[in-house]
Amino acid sequence: MKKWRVVSSAVQQKRCKRTQRWKRWRRNHNRDHNHRSRDTQPKSSSGITVRSKRQNVAFPVDSRLIENLKEVLGAFDKVRHFLDSRRKIYVDLSGVKDISMSTILYLINLFNRAKSRGNLDVKGNLPASEKARDLLEQSGFYQYVKTVRGTTPQSKPNQEVFPIRDGNAGDHALPADFHKFASAQSVNFNDKRKLAFAVYNPLLEAMQNAADHAYKGGNIEDRWWAGATCSKRVLEICVLDNGQSIPATISRRLQIFKKPDHDVIAGAFDGKYASSTKEPNRGNGLASMKEAYEKKYISELQCVSRHGMVNLDREKLYLPRKFYGTLLRWKVRLL
Repeated sequence: MKKWRVVSSAVQQKRCKRTQRWKRWRRNHNRDHNHRSRDTQPKSSSGITVRSKRQNVAFPVDSRLIENLKEVLGAFDKVRHFLDSRRKIYVDLSGVKDISMSTILYLINLFNRAKSRGNLDVKGNLPASEKARDLLEQSGFYQYVKTVRGTTPQSKPNQEVFPIRDGNAGDHALPADFHKFASAQSVNFNDKRKLAFAVYNPLLEAMQNAADHAYKGGNIEDRWWAGATCSKRVLEICVLDNGQSIPATISRRLQIFKKPDHDVIAGAFDGKYASSTKEPNRGNGLASMKEAYEKKYISELQCVSRHGMVNLDREKLYLPRKFYGTLLRWKVRLL
């Protein structure tokens, strides 16, 4: 089974220095190398050699973030905890049968967050399921990790996956590229104007939402990621940023600290909070996306941010585990 890893530059430099020190030591102390190397190993009080163990985190069979939110966030919470503790991790995806673009984006988000702090050392494997493995490979996941043997797995070409794009500023070409991708999936879709309202406009608003709520601190590590898939003529679009959350920025700006996060997000969908840009040509982000949802241009519109999730199809939820950043996901039926 193919394996991958991701390490920070600080870890790579530390390994190079450690290798150089070891080579010098071996040259100077060749005779008693074995004896001294044993003595330099850290030992417990019982005299047994202590080695740094890699923490294993197994992801559930259904690793679609929105569809199986509780279990998938539980696995991500373990990854985040070990990353924050600067522990070595093994991400076990072998049992995964279903995975989504949202899950892949959030995994990359956690790696990016930990990389900025240094001492990142993560290994992992690919799902045994061909369907899940193909999506992971075709999504562009290998832009962000390295394969252990230095070779990138060759996946079958797939015109139904829009590879992940990222950035830390606005990408004016991205909405047009998504619209072109959607048009290619919907050659028999007659209403091109509806397609523009379903793909181009919501994507503009999602990126504006990231600019409004994510990057006020000016942190160079703040980024957004976007990707899409098309299956059975249903287009699924995901946009994730790793900056400040919607509840955090709205609560700070309007001094409303006692409202649950899911209520704050629901209020943003209802247009209760004015856009911080105050630009008349903007569609007020989430409120504009909700309008597209109510006009049936898009379906299954969800937003996850900090401790709240709002699913316009069903409900709003409190999340006991913190979600870092903001995820927007919606679907377009190309029927």
